Order: sequence, then C-alpha cells, then structure tokens
Amino acid sequence: MADQHDKAPSAIGKSLDYTEDAVWQAEQSQLYTQTQHALSFWEAVRLYRPAVLWSIVINVAVVLKGFDGALVGSIVGLDPFKEQFGYLYNDEYVVSAAWNGAFNYANSIGGVIGALFSGWVYDRFGPKVTLTACSVLSIAFIFMEFFAKTPAVLFLGELFNGTVIAFYPIVASAYIGEVCPLVLRGVAGSMVNLGFVVGQLIASGELKGTNTLSSQWAYRIPYASQWAPALLILAFVVFCPNSPWWLTRKGQLEDAKEALTRFTSSSSKVDVTPTLANIQHTLRLEAELTKHHNYLDCFRGSDLRRLIIAVMRAGLNSSDAFSMNVGLTSIGFIGTIVSWPLISKLGRRPLYIWGTLAIALLLFLIGILDVIPQARSGSKNTAPIWAQCSLILVCLFTYDITIGPACFTILTEIPSVQLRGMTIGLATVSCHIWNIIFGPNNRSTLRRDSGYEGLETVPTVNGPQYADFSDSSDDDDTIEDNSPPIVIAVFGQTGTGKTSFIKAVTGKDLQVGHDLTSCTEDVLPVPCRIDGKKAVLVDTPGFSDTNLSDTEILRRIAEWMKDNYDEGLLLSGIIYLHRITDIRMEGPSLKNLRMMKKLCGENSLANVVLATTMWEKVTEEEGTRREEELKQKFWKDMIDCGSTVRRIMTGRADDARALVKSMLKNRPTSTRLQEELRDGKPLIQTEAGLEIRDELARLEQKLKEEHRLEMKELKEAQRQPVLSHLSNQDIKNVRLTNKAVEKRALLRLSRVFISANPLNIQVFRAIADHDHFRHQVTEIIWDDVLLSRSTTGSGEEDEDDKYDSKDDGEDYDSDPDGAYPPPQRGVPYWFVVACRRSENSLKRKDDEGLVVLDTELPIAESWRVYKQLLQQQDDVLASDADVEAFRYGLERFPALKRITLTAATHGVLDYPMYRTPMIRGFPVGFRYPVDCGRWPPREEEALWAPYECLPWDLETERTKWRGFSIVMRELARHIQASKTCSVPEFVIDVDELETGLSCRVFDKPCEEYDNLATILQQPGFGRLDLALLADGQYYGSDDWRREEYLQQREPEGWSSFRSGYLKRAFESIEDPYHISLRVQAEHRYCRRYLTERDFGPWLPLDSIMPVGKWKKLRHLGISGLIVDIDDLIHVLAAQPSTLRSVELSFLVFRKLREGYYDLLEAMRGELRWKERNDIERPRVTIHRQASMVHEYTCYDNAVYEFLYQGAQNPFSPGLPHSCVGRFRAHPRFQCPGGDYWSYDPFELVRQNQQES
Repeated sequence: MADQHDKAPSAIGKSLDYTEDAVWQAEQSQLYTQTQHALSFWEAVRLYRPAVLWSIVINVAVVLKGFDGALVGSIVGLDPFKEQFGYLYNDEYVVSAAWNGAFNYANSIGGVIGALFSGWVYDRFGPKVTLTACSVLSIAFIFMEFFAKTPAVLFLGELFNGTVIAFYPIVASAYIGEVCPLVLRGVAGSMVNLGFVVGQLIASGELKGTNTLSSQWAYRIPYASQWAPALLILAFVVFCPNSPWWLTRKGQLEDAKEALTRFTSSSSKVDVTPTLANIQHTLRLEAELTKHHNYLDCFRGSDLRRLIIAVMRAGLNSSDAFSMNVGLTSIGFIGTIVSWPLISKLGRRPLYIWGTLAIALLLFLIGILDVIPQARSGSKNTAPIWAQCSLILVCLFTYDITIGPACFTILTEIPSVQLRGMTIGLATVSCHIWNIIFGPNNRSTLRRDSGYEGLETVPTVNGPQYADFSDSSDDDDTIEDNSPPIVIAVFGQTGTGKTSFIKAVTGKDLQVGHDLTSCTEDVLPVPCRIDGKKAVLVDTPGFSDTNLSDTEILRRIAEWMKDNYDEGLLLSGIIYLHRITDIRMEGPSLKNLRMMKKLCGENSLANVVLATTMWEKVTEEEGTRREEELKQKFWKDMIDCGSTVRRIMTGRADDARALVKSMLKNRPTSTRLQEELRDGKPLIQTEAGLEIRDELARLEQKLKEEHRLEMKELKEAQRQPVLSHLSNQDIKNVRLTNKAVEKRALLRLSRVFISANPLNIQVFRAIADHDHFRHQVTEIIWDDVLLSRSTTGSGEEDEDDKYDSKDDGEDYDSDPDGAYPPPQRGVPYWFVVACRRSENSLKRKDDEGLVVLDTELPIAESWRVYKQLLQQQDDVLASDADVEAFRYGLERFPALKRITLTAATHGVLDYPMYRTPMIRGFPVGFRYPVDCGRWPPREEEALWAPYECLPWDLETERTKWRGFSIVMRELARHIQASKTCSVPEFVIDVDELETGLSCRVFDKPCEEYDNLATILQQPGFGRLDLALLADGQYYGSDDWRREEYLQQREPEGWSSFRSGYLKRAFESIEDPYHISLRVQAEHRYCRRYLTERDFGPWLPLDSIMPVGKWKKLRHLGISGLIVDIDDLIHVLAAQPSTLRSVELSFLVFRKLREGYYDLLEAMRGELRWKERNDIERPRVTIHRQASMVHEYTCYDNAVYEFLYQGAQNPFSPGLPHSCVGRFRAHPRFQCPGGDYWSYDPFELVRQNQQES
C-alpha cells in the first residue's frame, strides 16, 4: 500500500520520496494530534518556547510591510514632500492627482505582483532564502526612495519595494502555521496583524514627529527608517531554523528532524518523531488527492474552497487602510492583544462571522451619518462628525479584536500543505486588488483637488465580504487535516475476500491471495476518502490461518484495538464477510464467527454488517437458501442485537462502496475487547482469550523466556556494533587495556597460515584448539617457498663463497649500481648480494621504503637470525610437523572452505603478501633474500630465465613442489574419510609471478593427479585456480636463446597439455562457479625471435577445458596461453549467462598481426554481452607485460567502457594507456599507466613487420 505513495510531486513539480511506512506514520500522526489537542496554552509555550520566539522574530518583517503601507499613504501630506514632487495650486503645493494615485497604488500593484509569485518562491526556495533575498532587495530599493528627485524614480522605488515586501506577510503566515503547535497557532497567527499594526503605529508616530521639519528630511527620515527592519531580518535569518514542512517536502528528513528539535525547549525533551511522522502522513494524504501542484490546483476541489475562505478572510484590509487614514493605530495594537484569548476561547469561525456582521453594521451607520447635511464640511454642527469619529474608533477596535487577527490565523491553517504558499499568495493578491478598487473612493474624500468630499462609500466596503456558513468549520481544518477518521474493520475467515473488498472500496493496489496460502498476516489499516470524509478500512487476518496461530492473530488484533482505543479511535462499523459458496459451517468458519462475537460484544453488534460474498458462483435459489439458514441458525442472535445482512457481488466496486457509505453515520462504539483491556485485564483473561487459553498460556511462557534471553544478550549486542568496526590490532589493544571485555572482544580470524616454520605451526595449532576461533576459519594458506641456503638452488652452501677473503677496512671496488656490495666478514657473500637485491627492489618501487631502510639491522645480525630460521626449517622438514598440523586443522576447522597454495607470501622486503606469524616475528630492520619466483628453486644466473619442467615421476622433481604433494594427499584422505564436500575451493596463488605448479603432473596418471581428481570430483566443489609452470613445453629451455634453433625447428610441443589429463581434471568438476587457468611458458621470450611468421604449435582451448559444460560459471580466467582470436571468441560465446567476470591476461596471439586491440574489437562485435543489463554484463580484466620482468599493466575500466559504453579501444595506437601499473609480489604498489608501462615487445615485432 505504501509503495504507490512513496513518491509525491511537490509544488514545483519535483518528486519527493516519502519512504516511511504509511501505517506507522498514521499511528504516529494520530498520537501527535491527540497530544496537541491535550496541550494547554501555557504548557505549549513552555514546551515550544523557541517556536514562539522565532515566530515573533519573523513578524519583524511584517512590521516593515505595515510601516511601508502607512508611510506611502500619509507621507504625501507633508509640505516638504509636496514641494519636491508637487506643484502650486491656490497658493499651496499639492501633488497632482495622477502622481498621488500612482504613489498610493504603487504599493498595492507591487503587492499583487509579489503576492502572485510569493507562493512559488516559497515552495521553491523555502522561508530562509526567501526572506534573505527580499531583505537584500528591499534595502536596495529603499535607496531609490531615499535619493529620489523625481516622481518617476520615487514611484519605481515604491513599486519595486512594494513587490519585494509583499513576500513578508505571506512567508510569516506560512512559517507560523508550520512551526507553531496547534494551541498557539491562533495567537501566533494574529501576531501578523499585530506586526501590521505596530508598523503602522511607528509610521504614524514618526510622521507626526517629522511633520515639524521644513527640510527634505521630513520625508527622507521615514524612508530611511525602513532599513532598520530589513537589516534586523538579515541578522536573524542566518540563525533561523528552516520550516520542517518545507524540508520534508524536499526529502531532507534529517534536516527536518533537526529543525523540529530546535523548535522545542532544550529542557523539555520533546520527542519529535510523532511530529515528523505527522508531517509525512499529511503530505502523503495530500499526494493521494493531487499528483501535481500549481496555481491551477488552487481552483480545483477542496483547495478551491480553501482559497475562497482565505480570500474572504484577507479581503477586508481596505477597511484597515481607511482606518489608517484616520491615524488610530494605537487602538489596533490594543485590540490585537485583546483578541488573543478570544481566538482561543470562541474559535476562528464564530469570531470572524460575528465580527463581520458587527463591522458591517458600524460601517453602514458611518455612511448614514455622512448623508446628513450637517456632517458636510463647513457645517457648524459638529455632532455628526464626532459621532462618525466615535463609530470609526469602535469599528477599528472591533476589527482588531475579531476579523483582523483572525484572518491571519485562518491564513496559516486553511491552505493545504502542498499549496500553502500559493493559496496565501492568491489571497493576498485579492486583498491588494480590492484596495485598488476601493482606494479611490476612500482617498478622494481627503483630497482638495479631487472635487469630492464625504464618506458615503463606506458601506460598499463590506459588499464583497463573504462568510462561510457551511456545515464544516475552519476551527478543525488545521494544516494537518487530522480530524478523527471513520474506522471500519473487516473480519472473516481466510479466503472470504477481505483484501479484495477493501481494494474495491479504496481503489488501492493490495496483495490479494489466489492460492491455499493466506496473504494477510497482520492488521492492515488502509486510509481513504469516501464522500469527502476520511475513513480507514482495516484488513484483519482470519483465524485458522495457514501461517499464524490463533494466539498470534488474537494478539495482533488486540494490540491494534488497544492502540486505537488509547488514541481515542473507536470502531464505527464491523463488516464480517462469509462465502455464500460454503456448503456448511465448518470449524474455521464457526471459530471466526465466535471470535468476532467475543471481540465485539453485544454493545457494538448494532454496527456489524454480515455480508455474504461470491454470489456469482452459486445460483440465486441456492444462495438464498443458504443465506436464510445463516440468518435463522448462526446469525440470529446477532441480528436480534441490531446486526444487518448484505450481499456483495465480486468485482462490483459500487456494491462495496455503497455498503461502506451506509456505515459512515454510525455512532462509534468501543468493543468488548477494548473495554476489557482498558480495565486492565490480561489478554489471556478476556472473553476472546478464554477461547484459546491453553495456547495463550504457552505463548506467555515463551515470551517470558525470550525476554529473559534478550535481556541477557542485550549487553553483548551493544558491544558488537562497536567491535565490528575495529581492526584486529585495535581489538588486541582493547583486550589488553580492559579486562572486562577480554572474553567478549574476540578477534576475527578467517584464515590461518602454515609452512615449514615452528612459529606458523604453533599459531596454527593454537587456533585449531580454540573453541571460538576455530569456527571462524574458512581458509588455510600453505606457504610452499622454502628459505634459500645459497644461490645455487641446491640447498647446500657454497664453500668457496661462504666468507669473504678480505680484511676489515680494506677497500672494495663495488660496481656503480650497487648490485655487488662489498663483502662482510663472517657473512656469506651470496647472502650479502641477495639482501642488497631485496633492498634495491624496495627502493625502486616505494619511496616510503627509504625510511624503513634507515632502521635495517647490521648484515651480520640479519645473517645470525637467518641461520636460526634455516635451522628451524630443517627441523620441521625432518619431523613433518607441518604435515601433522595440516592434517589436524582439516579435522578442527568445521567452516573450512578453501585451501590456498602460494609462492608469493614474502612479496617484497617489508611488504609481504601475507603477514604470517613467522614474518610478523621478524626483528625490526631484518634483511633476508626475498626469492620472488623461486618456486621451484633455481640457479642465480637462471633466476629470470625459463625453467624447463622435468618429468614428474622423478623424485627430485616432486620434492620441489613439496607443499602441493602434501595438500593433495591429506585433503584427498580427508574427503574419503568424511565422504562429504569438506573443502569446495582450491587455489594456487602466485600473484602474477612467473612461476607455478609443474605442468608435468598432467603427463600421465600419478599419485598427485589421482588425489587432485578426488578433490575435484567431490559434489559441491566450486572453485579451481590453477597456475601451471609450462617452461620447456614449446621449444625446450636448453637452446631457448638461439634464434637459429627457433627458426629451423617446428616441434610438436605442449606434450603435457595434449595428453588430455588436464581436460579430464576440468571435466570432473560437476558445476563450478569459478575457474581460472594460468600458464607460464617460454613462448613470451620466443616471440621476440619470431619476427616473420606466426606461432606454429598451439592448442585450441576446447582441447584443454570443456566448453559449454558449466552452467553456473561466474568467473573464467585464461592467462599466459597462445590463443587464436576466433577460437577464444567461440569459447567466450559458449559461456552461460551467469558469467560475471573474465580475466584474459598475458595472452600471446598465434597470428603475428593480431593483438589485444583485435581481440577487443572481435568481442564487442561478435559477443552479445552489451545487450544484457548492467548487472549481467561480464567485467573483463586484462593484465599485460610491461618493460621490466616484475612489472605489468592492468586494464579494467577502460575495457568495460569500450565493450559496453562505446568508448575508444584502449589498445588503439597512439592512445594514452588507461591502465594501472603494478609490481609483482608488491601488493601496495601501483601507478597510472603511461609510456613507461605501455612497452610490449610483441608490439614492436608487429610494427617492424608492417613497415617492411
């Protein structure tokens, strides 16, 4: 129900988002209304003192409006003014009738223009911006009035200033109506009239004082005085809170709530949540009635009547203007103050009607006295004149205690929220128009050159007045429009059509059930308007529900009834629906009928309508027979108490609405359940509760237990939101400093590390033995790179290179680049060189590393620590302690999801990829050889050269990948023992290093291959990241640098991939969601020698992995292979629609003239991924080799923009590269791509070929 009203248009046509729940808002709105009506005047002043003070401050602007109106009408009588802007007439200076009329009409004409636009400006910019702009403009236009030398300049100044200050009373009325509580709104609204009176009184007094001056300052001082109120408004408006109604219409709910808080006293602690909900609820109800808001809407429907009332209330200001000419504004000041208690006690409508009648009578008597000849000018009998003056005094006093202040109070309350500014603006326009129409009559009586004297026109002023004598009263037509609605509840068994009935009456989109399951599970009030009256139809769940117990249904209905009773809302009617298609009254039907009787009681049965539905499904005869049976046997006692019986035809909204209309005039009554709950009876002891007492008893016991558990867990729940935002290091500090939370502030451990190091093993086992932490672990990371003993890769130290042969202090001529530092006594020279290489890698990539290098240990100390680590590693390898720990972890981690085998743990110096316990235990400044890519170990001179993988059946070869063999063996045994999918993910993580698992594992069946197949075949296995080292598979590594050998030989190649065992391994995975194959082969280096021909041996992708088999695949990664673009496009096109990400990194293209540019063009042209929505489009990532061995570039966003948004191909020649440069094994380093990163040796080959 709330969805259709979530977005409502504002007065400026923009969509507002009211996202609060409509039912909750209605409840809170009703609570707010009840609270407002219960407040006394002085309680409201105490609670909302800031709102009262700000209302007074805003009225300072109205003082300027009143001052200007009185000034313009009276300043023309000053002699210096007439001398400056008039001419001689019978030896006196007078202002011409034309300019006099122009001066007097300037303010009114400007008022019409300003009032016409004020509503739009208020709704568009709000009160603060409007007041600020008007004050600044008014100050500028007062300058025109002050320095005017000609009537034209003065007229323009008064016209422009009148246009601007016309905004003030409109903004003040709207602002007061939106910020003041209901009980204060009458007094606060009348302050607008008081502002006019004060301004007029100040103007009269000032003019009287300056009248004695004979210079131009006689009229310039009054003009200059207008700057004071404008400057005061500018000073205060900065601190003034904005209107919460305006903020809510703009969707600024937090600002609205803050504004509401500022309008309440700080000591009162008023909860503004119901107030904000009332605002949203009111805006929602108005949005239901009107979809767009503009000036034309003021002349439609109920807003037309609001406008008529506002116009008539604002149209008597011509009387006020006439009285101002008499100069008796002090009477108006006193009368306005006297009106405050009258507004609160008598109400707006009676006060306005009787005031209008009294003024009409007084004005009629004034006009009659003027007809008497003795009242003419020159008569010696002054009695009629004094009688007229006395009646004018009484008239003015009557005006200021009745309709004067009441009209501004009504202006703050009558308009609808969405059209408030426009309605007040149009009413003000009408006021100025009447001033223009009747102004000549009133002003000409005071002019000597007009040729007319007398007050006979006074009675005409009351002619256009209109009083609303209709049934409704504006006393209750407040801004919130929260008169109590008519509440009608709809009961009945599940499936009788309660929701369909309410939908037919209200026309709102409600969920209607069409199967065996109940669709209404809660009490759902649905507000609507019927014949202009607010009504709420309440959809209730039926007893014997498919989802809820009878106890739960009764509890929900009882809570709703009690809440309504507490808020003063009684039921005006109850509609009980019964299917006429039911052949007999069975258990559920009888239970619902009995429960409805118990809920209602005898007193409210007169308001019950027993309605039968679904008549179209039975014959008239059969339906009538069943209806009579119901009347005589089951409903007779209810009919005797006043209940009526009606028929409802399904699909006929007229029947449903006619039924509801017939109940609108019912007298609201309380139900038996409401009275029992009011008397303090527990729900279990009510008449309805006794029907299901046993179940209620069990529910009560359950609720007590739940309450006890909730209280027990409350303290823990309060801590968790704070702890969830802390890092593990911060949690450690909390545990150390606060023993009270030591047992509750637990670390978050999702992964554990293991390697051939006793510290890693010790922490691994400690976590496995912890009752809490072991349940959090989802990943085991095995570091399979062993610490090097020498640069030979043999595992033994070189005796010839163990120690340096030079004495301390002897000069050593090192190379300029620092690659070969001087030897150190007692330290193997290979260790010194390796440490320097680690430092150089850090310096080249991270300036912050220079700070770290300042704290490095002496090389001898680092060697001592390193020897200890080597000894510990030997002890673990000899005892297989890491194997035992891994086996233990498989049993102890119930949430284990992934096993990761990595060769990239150490990263670069001081920036490891994984901060294992061993690495965290290194001394500060420790330097050691970080062997990036030494997996398996190799000779120093061949560190960056391709490594030819030897057959896997060699024992020396298998030991190089010791961790892989152990993980496969132990994990396969664990799966066979548990016979479940214990670990659904296996990852080989090399972090883009040029290494991986030997591809020779897939030459032929072996123990490791069989174990891998066992892992992949387990049901539920979903992720495999396979990084293979395939050096030697293309040409062999022995002669890889010999161009002649490469050009002459055309070998078969790829023996391990052609065997078919790799594809079988992939096929054994039943339904994966993540597959990644990364291959490191020597063809990257071979390409630079193949300058005139394409690659010979290559493998189609469907010979390596299955194509089109995986139906739920979400990620596919292919890296390092020789590919044919057509073949690759075929594989990508065969992937399922679930695919969300693709990685195509370090690819080598079979054809010499092809590259990534051609691949992306083919993907955009041939794949239909662009036709998918944004969520279903696969995101493509490309990594490409850079100029240095450990550097590569990453393309991500640029590829996405090219494939789906029509951007330029990121690999276009000459285009700046939209990529990010990264460094292998350095997780923190990256920089924007450029010429340095765009180097591609294959690109150079293609360019040379094209030039030739």
